[in-house]
Amino acid sequence: MVINTKFNTNFPDFINSYRVQYALNLLAVIEEKNLTIESIAYESGFSNRTSFYNAFKKQTGKLPSEYIKKRGSNA
Repeated sequence: MVINTKFNTNFPDFINSYRVQYALNLLAVIEEKNLTIESIAYESGFSNRTSFYNAFKKQTGKLPSEYIKKRGSNA
């Protein structure tokens, strides 16, 4: 209830925002560390790829693969 009021979001979305932020940090080094999107999903605390994709898209507006492509074209 406090999270709903103070942060204007529900608890799962609140937690997922931190998980997605962590995933964004890992995506920045995906090639250097030889990571996969699925391993990043699990490392970030998601129980499956679908949950990760849904939360990632909800927060960033892109799928992880789209984010990586866009990031690569801006480098």
